[in-house]
Amino acid sequence: PRRVGNKETFWPGYVDRRNRLMLLEAETKIKQKRFQSAIAYLDDLKALIADPPSEEADERYVAFRQGLAARFSKAAGEATEPLIATAIDEKDYRQARFFIRDRLQALAPAHPVAAKWQKVLEGKQQGLLRQSIAATGAGRHDQAADLVIQAARFWPDDVKSAGATSVRATYATATWRFQTLTV
Repeated sequence: PRRVGNKETFWPGYVDRRNRLMLLEAETKIKQKRFQSAIAYLDDLKALIADPPSEEADERYVAFRQGLAARFSKAAGEATEPLIATAIDEKDYRQARFFIRDRLQALAPAHPVAAKWQKVLEGKQQGLLRQSIAATGAGRHDQAADLVIQAARFWPDDVKSAGATSVRATYATATWRFQTLTV
């Protein structure tokens, strides 16, 4: 690249070649099951493709530019889904939320893989909240408090769907009679 004023100008076709190589490298890392490395490449690529090249695409890269968004989204899902599944299998819900919100949704905001896993965690949360409400109604306040704390570990935010139970309200109702000490 060479500088012209405050902007860098690249050789013709350089930006498309760089983007293609970074995407191929991310896809290779996914095939090698090195998902964290693939996510790092995708993060860098997302920053680079946010400012598309001003030059016309070389005829060899017209199809690449047209399919870049779809390939990028597919690679993002393939890189994060195994990490999310592993975290949930290991009952590490904080890490699962990290991969859903901070990695996948940062790369592709409305990705179907993120929606799928978020729905799984929210479903578990809602089930535990219903059990907590039933335990509170039955007078088993200690069990209700334990259930609502478990629900908050799955998904600590309120679910934004019709008929969903509020985790904040249920948490306050179930735990207000117990002092919480953090050591």
